[in-house]
Amino acid sequence: IATGKLKSWALPDTEHNGFLGSLLVAPDGAVWIADNYSLIRFTPETGVVQSRKLPWKDADAVPDALTTNRSPGTWMSALFVDSQGRVVLARHNVNALMYLNTIMRETKRIELPKQLAGVGTALERNGFLYVAPDMDGQMAIVDPAGHITWGPSGVRSMASVGDEVVAVSWSGTRLAFRGATQVSSSAFPFTYVVGAKDSEIDYSGQVGQNAIQRS
Repeated sequence: IATGKLKSWALPDTEHNGFLGSLLVAPDGAVWIADNYSLIRFTPETGVVQSRKLPWKDADAVPDALTTNRSPGTWMSALFVDSQGRVVLARHNVNALMYLNTIMRETKRIELPKQLAGVGTALERNGFLYVAPDMDGQMAIVDPAGHITWGPSGVRSMASVGDEVVAVSWSGTRLAFRGATQVSSSAFPFTYVVGAKDSEIDYSGQVGQNAIQRS
């Protein structure tokens, strides 16, 4: 970025048509990338690319994770850095968070409540873990002592904003948390549309005349 020059590096082949999910930059400058079942760790300074494939089976997977589940699979669903600079991984249909070292090996595992039935999105802020399931179940907030507070249902994504964790639900609600306390709730300023092009959408919430608003 400082030189204004762009560089590119080839990534290892994946088994999922090049699908890449979570991406983060760790405190040591390494770039971590997760596709469905492969982890990639790239060091820009040296150009070294490491990769590791994860097995489909996991000890903390829900019983029907690979068979009759309504969304079968145990792909990687979230990747984040905690307040101690550790890289943490979560998986679809797996009730656990996995802490990884620089060679992408698991060094610690936190088991999650069975009620979650897997992780859709997760992050940590000020020692609190925020974990939302894949579908429409309640979000769990785990405090530093391990106590669990159950939050709202249907959270689809989360991000740290200042001292708060901001979550957006599938219904279009913006929720803000400090610790285990929900401090605000408001309509998210974006109208979901079907059949609209990006140029037709005003992201303040207005919809272009050719867009079709979801009922």
